[in-house]
Amino acid sequence: KNVGNWHWSEKNMLNEGTSRIMEVLKDIEIPCDGSVRFGSVSTVTGDMNVMNRKGALKFLYDVTITMEWSGEVDEVKGSGTVEVIDVDNSNEYQVEGFCLLFSIV
Repeated sequence: KNVGNWHWSEKNMLNEGTSRIMEVLKDIEIPCDGSVRFGSVSTVTGDMNVMNRKGALKFLYDVTITMEWSGEVDEVKGSGTVEVIDVDNSNEYQVEGFCLLFSIV
């Protein structure tokens, strides 16, 4: 028996996590040799779960986030959609590469 969910329980948190991601990642500006602004999150797909194993909570997620962006770098204007794949609890992310990529394109 799993009395009181002591041994193992799992809860899908994708809806709650998506709401929080949309709130946190709205209207973020990245300073570069100009500026790049992420306007809003279009979609979040994947898995977000909270697991309980003998009283210890674990948060596991693996999602893809699609966001709208616009900006100007070195007098070049652009806008579009960026998809950040494999966002999970084992990776660290840096945004400097996006500014470099935008200035090359």
